[in-house]
Order: sequence, then C-alpha cells, then structure tokens
Amino acid sequence: MLRVAAHPLYGGDANVTKYPFDPAKGLALLAKNGWKDSDSDGILDNSQGQDFSFLYSTRNSTLRQKVTQIIRPSLRRTA
Repeated sequence: MLRVAAHPLYGGDANVTKYPFDPAKGLALLAKNGWKDSDSDGILDNSQGQDFSFLYSTRNSTLRQKVTQIIRPSLRRTA
C-alpha cells in the first residue's frame, strides 16, 4: 500500500488546509448562495424551484462503487 507522504505529488500536511466538519456552517454557505429548503421537504432548492443535486461518478471501479454505498446514507439529510 502506498503511503500518502510517499506519493510524488503530496505537498505535505503544512500545505493542506483542514476544515472541521460543521454541517450548520455548510448549510449556511449554501443558503448564502441561494440554496434553502423553501418547502420544508428536507431538500434544498433555489429560487427557480430546482432541487439541489450533484453527480458522483464511479465509472466501473468496484472500489468507488463500494465507497458510494458507504457515503450515500450520510448525504441524506434527516430531521
């Protein structure tokens, strides 16, 4: 297994900005940019009525597909 620090493109921990996990701050940033849950359905939407979404592409990689299955539940907002 390749260690991250041994990777030729690794810039070092001192050059990486680390952000703490803060769901409230994330929602505030999205709201600042027009994404709010205007109809209380648990899905952010914009002023044009479009639901917030994004595409996570796994191609045919078995590992990426497994990762998708692991993170999928955490992407759903629960009240």
